[in-house]
Amino acid sequence: MLCNRDSRKFRLTHAYRMTAAGHVHFLFSYRLYPGDHAPGWLLHREAGGYSARFDGKPQDPTDVYSGLICAPDRDGWEAVRKALFEQGGGSEAVI
Repeated sequence: MLCNRDSRKFRLTHAYRMTAAGHVHFLFSYRLYPGDHAPGWLLHREAGGYSARFDGKPQDPTDVYSGLICAPDRDGWEAVRKALFEQGGGSEAVI
């Protein structure tokens, strides 16, 4: 039986695996607990994906509140960030 924390880790692992395999267009996380995200982030990166914090800086495992966007490439990351955060990104942004 999985406790809530183990269940969350399983879901994150599956999400990163699906993203690295190209089955998911992007991941968006606002809390980054290193034990939950670091393995999946590395898998995604090694598979050629691009990820960065909401402010565009590289992931920092010591900052759990900086958020993270993972996308297939930098252009995809920029499109996701624009759609989520920038004025006028909304429905006209292509993701």
